[in-house]
Amino acid sequence: MDVRRLGWLGTRTPRFAETTRFFRDVLGLTTFSEEPDFAMFALSGADHDYVEIIGPDAKDSEFEAATFTTGPVVSLASEAPRPEPAS
Repeated sequence: MDVRRLGWLGTRTPRFAETTRFFRDVLGLTTFSEEPDFAMFALSGADHDYVEIIGPDAKDSEFEAATFTTGPVVSLASEAPRPEPAS
């Protein structure tokens, strides 16, 4: 597999304000969307590549409640494997 870039990262945190400041002010990511206890930052690699920060009082979907339990969830964008040449 040929990993091209970070496609998406999501994390839940009890320190929502500090975490959003870190991604915005230290890493320099552009805020795409922000509401109470949820922020989305655009990644520069491609359209629709984001970092999502979810605070403790965010409304949970089934996916978020089941997935964001112990740490960040990461999605990598990759090139499809190429078939081996015929010999």
